[in-house]
Amino acid sequence: MFFAFIVQLEISSNMKLTIWLAMLFFPLSLLAQSNISVEFLSGGFKSEVIETPGSSSYQVKFDYVFEPGVMLSYQLYSDAARYSIKFLQGIYQNNAASTSGFTSVMLKYEILQYYKHNWNIGIGPTLHYSPEIAGIIDEPLFQLNDTKFKAAWLTAEFEYNIYLARKLDFSISISNVATKSIGVVGGFRYWISKTSKKSCNCPGSKTKVRK
Repeated sequence: MFFAFIVQLEISSNMKLTIWLAMLFFPLSLLAQSNISVEFLSGGFKSEVIETPGSSSYQVKFDYVFEPGVMLSYQLYSDAARYSIKFLQGIYQNNAASTSGFTSVMLKYEILQYYKHNWNIGIGPTLHYSPEIAGIIDEPLFQLNDTKFKAAWLTAEFEYNIYLARKLDFSISISNVATKSIGVVGGFRYWISKTSKKSCNCPGSKTKVRK
């Protein structure tokens, strides 16, 4: 089984950036638990360094901003079923009304699973890309034309999931994946496989199946 996420960002009038989140190793989903998710961004609390017009001084602004967007992800579990790796691709409209995006890889750990409820945490690096915004002081990792690329070496999320149907969950999380902001993300995840092929320590069982 093979999946690929393709996202095309029109960062500027003369530059289009096509992002492939193509997991060539997705056939591993046949050997382990895995899921795909669609989640929606609403914005969050954000800090920015802003140049003061007519002077050489700067001010740090911290407030809530509305930045709607969508995030696609693929999550692959280890045989132990508590550890997983999650690949994320997001696109959103920033508070300057231009298109921005990010690509992230996270290592996740399941804290608790109880009945229909599941809690987990994740950490990992994220690459952000957005057009240059006048008045915003932001040192990029590198820049191509008027598109800035910036790395956040440690981003995190705390996620809660609740069972809706045999292969469908509702997810809500608090994360700082979007650039310099902490916000709430909500959406749905669909299970490609809930069965781990590795034998568990359950009497009479050769597989571990998520509820």
